[in-house]
Amino acid sequence: MLSPPALPCDLAARSEEVDALVLSRFVPLPGVALYAVGGYGRREMFPDSDCDLLIVTHNESTRQKIAEPIAVFLRALWDAGLQVRQSVRTRDDCANLETHNVEFSVSALDRRLLTGEAALDAQLRTPPPDRIAPHLAALTRRRHQQFQNTIFHLEPDLKDAPGGLRDLHVVRWLTGRPELGEEFAVLARLRCGLHREARRDQNTLTFAMQDALAGERDPAELMRDYFRAARTIQRACLRVVDAAETRGSSLLAQFRSRTSRLSNTDFSVVRGQVFLRAPGLTPALATSLFQFIARHGLPLAPDLEDRLAEVTDFAPRWEQWREIFDAPHANVAIRAMHTTGLLERAFPELLAMNGMVVRDFYHRYTVDEHTLVTIDTAVHVREQPFASLTLEIGSRAALLAALLFHDAGKGGEGGHSESSALLAGDAWTRGGMPAAELDTVGFLIRNHLELSSVMTSRDLSDVATARQVARNIGTVERLRLLTLLTYCDVSSVHPGAMTPWRAGLLWQLYVAAYQELTRELAAEPVPARYTRTHTEAEVAAHARLIERSRERGAAVEVARQGPVYQITMATHDRAFLFADLAGTVSSFGLNILKAEAFTAPSGSSLDTISVADPLRTLELNPSEIERLKTLLVDVALERKKVRDLLRSRPNPKLRARSAQTQPAVSFNNQASERATLFEVVADDRPGLLYDLAACISREQCNLEVALIDTQAHRAMDVFYVTRDGALLSDDDAAALAARLRQSAAPEGG
Repeated sequence: MLSPPALPCDLAARSEEVDALVLSRFVPLPGVALYAVGGYGRREMFPDSDCDLLIVTHNESTRQKIAEPIAVFLRALWDAGLQVRQSVRTRDDCANLETHNVEFSVSALDRRLLTGEAALDAQLRTPPPDRIAPHLAALTRRRHQQFQNTIFHLEPDLKDAPGGLRDLHVVRWLTGRPELGEEFAVLARLRCGLHREARRDQNTLTFAMQDALAGERDPAELMRDYFRAARTIQRACLRVVDAAETRGSSLLAQFRSRTSRLSNTDFSVVRGQVFLRAPGLTPALATSLFQFIARHGLPLAPDLEDRLAEVTDFAPRWEQWREIFDAPHANVAIRAMHTTGLLERAFPELLAMNGMVVRDFYHRYTVDEHTLVTIDTAVHVREQPFASLTLEIGSRAALLAALLFHDAGKGGEGGHSESSALLAGDAWTRGGMPAAELDTVGFLIRNHLELSSVMTSRDLSDVATARQVARNIGTVERLRLLTLLTYCDVSSVHPGAMTPWRAGLLWQLYVAAYQELTRELAAEPVPARYTRTHTEAEVAAHARLIERSRERGAAVEVARQGPVYQITMATHDRAFLFADLAGTVSSFGLNILKAEAFTAPSGSSLDTISVADPLRTLELNPSEIERLKTLLVDVALERKKVRDLLRSRPNPKLRARSAQTQPAVSFNNQASERATLFEVVADDRPGLLYDLAACISREQCNLEVALIDTQAHRAMDVFYVTRDGALLSDDDAAALAARLRQSAAPEGG
């Protein structure tokens, strides 16, 4: 049982204070009743919550007559410092259920008369909970989807996220009972603290707020308390929502009735849920139960979830795990094991992941939830060409076995890949996995970060990159599995992590490594990098662009390719050219994803820059494309100064000092046969790429390729740099690395 400390604020007392203030400003009006609704109606006023009021009149005529005095009343409340949300309705309005505004009828469930005509209050009727229930269930499902149907967010919304206060109130509305009092106390304490720290109605428990509210406690302990309470609330909410959906939908009821045909001698399916026929639940029967769920994708009945606590010796063998992993709904079965605690009983190595918060400002979920989302993704890969790759691997058992443990070692010292592989090796050996599959699973876990690192930090068109990846992986079979694991891992960091751009890079790397693994010994020599990375049509278009640049001094094209815009600039090469182009693009609010620079013997320079348009400036304002092109030409011909353009871009919000990173720069003279590779990790800011590229130019070096990546607030940029067409010496590279580190500092070089 949860034992939360006393609330840091008295919600009922705060409600009484607001009552006194509201009544002191309200002038009684004939034919009018004033109600507190929502949290205010429940006497649950948090320090900075909105004051929700309902003003009811007999009829439309009265509503029109009171418009001015009500406006005066509301202004008085705003002047007194209250954040007011009001509804003015007739008595008949309140009796109707507005399907387009169910929230109003829901808020009216908690109405409390403050003052007004007693006869009107006696006549007031609002839709009862059983009439609202199906609509409230639909609202709840949509709200859960906005949070990916999970409670395990690293920075959760205490009010609207699954397992939050809104879910708790859904339970109370649909049951009519004051359920979950201890869980309410945990969440209410946190929300009170949030309001007091932020001095506004903030409901997101950010990392900074976790630190502030934890005090001398470890913030991880605070979050474990939250997750325990949220899990209990979410389970209760899903049960009442499920019941409301069944009562409110004949089609859903029919579907659930049809699923009863799936019943067998061990399990019965009633209203779409799985029940146990036998009085006792043995470990063998529990294993059969999860195999049944993996085949059919049906949820456990609440009573059966509770009964699974009886099973203490749950240890399926590898053959049984394989059947679960290869079933069409393996993810449903694995989630059910996790929810009931049986997954951790089978594999105690996973216990440390439960509710673990790893603060990297990139992941959105706790470690255990991220793991489950990767398995969800692996079972339902729909994006091509990765979906077709799932057909080529045959069994996905090794893939899911690796995903289950790929982050199990997080939280320890150093990198987690090796420790995760060791934990998986112990667990699956105990489960009877054959040696060959143990080797494959260990390989996948040890290397699960390799492809995602290479695709954003190496030039994928460099034959040395494909050669190194192919050498590390060794076989086409492992390449397929590791590509799918990488796809699932990146996709499950947060909903927008696997962008089309990243997916394209991953597939490009897969194809390059596949070709390297399968090429014949008598393969043709690798052509020059430019012809390797561009089609004949692109080469012809570039030639025309260069010809135009000779007439005008510079020529530029901007073309949209899916979610990415490609900028191609032809002009005569000069020092600082790429730096100036990068600064111009940055001043326009565009994010650079990749850039390449080619210089012909004649002195013509061809720069290609791929950019994302996060604010949709170019999409919504096509004329801005022409302005961007004009600006790039002016900068290339030194008619405008980049520093002036960068000063016009708004400064970013500063992060908390504890979240800032010191710039880190390293170089590598073995990664490529033709250029020295520099990796820069620093806090992102406008003009950062300009400062770095300008630094390279000042050192009389050429920037051949720039690979730009941003994760949360961190820039992770890779530069392929030459001097006089060759690699830099180690001493020169070390000197340049030191200057790049200075340039990456917040003020630039």
